[in-house]
Amino acid sequence: MHTFLISPAGNHAGLTSASVGLVHALDRLGMRVGFFKPISQSYDEDHSDLSSEYVQAISSIQPPDPIPMEMAREWIVTGRSNDLLEEIVSRYAEAAREADVIIVEGLQASSQHAYLNALNPKIARALNADVILVSSCNAMDASQLNQHLETAGEAFGGTTHILGAILNRVKPSELVGNQLDTPDSIRLANQHITRMCSCLRDGKLKLIGVVPHRDSLQSYRVSDLVNSLDAKVIHLGEAKQRRVTEIHLCARDISHLSHVFTAGALIVTPADRSDVIIGSAYAALKGIQLAGLVLTGDL
Repeated sequence: MHTFLISPAGNHAGLTSASVGLVHALDRLGMRVGFFKPISQSYDEDHSDLSSEYVQAISSIQPPDPIPMEMAREWIVTGRSNDLLEEIVSRYAEAAREADVIIVEGLQASSQHAYLNALNPKIARALNADVILVSSCNAMDASQLNQHLETAGEAFGGTTHILGAILNRVKPSELVGNQLDTPDSIRLANQHITRMCSCLRDGKLKLIGVVPHRDSLQSYRVSDLVNSLDAKVIHLGEAKQRRVTEIHLCARDISHLSHVFTAGALIVTPADRSDVIIGSAYAALKGIQLAGLVLTGDL
């Protein structure tokens, strides 16, 4: 069995999206893959871990519950780090049951939880895991990216102990090229970055993948909104595919609303505004992919 610890190289690296994406990719290849988040880092500790929820939403995997952050913090500040690692190993064993590959999402340090930086190397050793760094390279040139990756690898004893790196949320730049919208352009960017960055070129690290930034992925789906509002669905349509890029509250006369009927727009209007409803229907007939139409009040 292979275990991979996905560890962030800096802030805003897209740790969860990379970890969950790897689970999804391996699952699609037909591999028996497991997922484990050692310590919960959800915004609301009263609810389940978001990373584990994402994995459950895209697969049949049932990850074990992560250790609550407050419990982990208490064990660390009271000098019980070894007890914390033992508990992590115990919960990891549950995730590893009947799995060939385990993706372990590492910990993202913050100003409130700076001590988490020291835990990722300890977790990697305790689980005998290969480490994959996740980083954003935006606004970096080759030398800066090289320094960034080598600095991140020092916590694990140097880049020789790192399996490779994933560059996430990558935008077009001089380092990666002007286009990242096709498989061929991404492949060329991968090759160019490898040539330009010495720790990748010399084989200290392997560039596992380049994941382009997609503005649309920052927007939630209409189906996510439906679930959050507990709304009654009149017509589902493509709610699971369409994403909301802007929201318009429509109470003005229809003659002043022509600008709101654009692709990705969510139209919110009272249920008795037949003019806005007809305007939305007309926009859809013209091929404009509105995100959706929300009717408020009594129908």
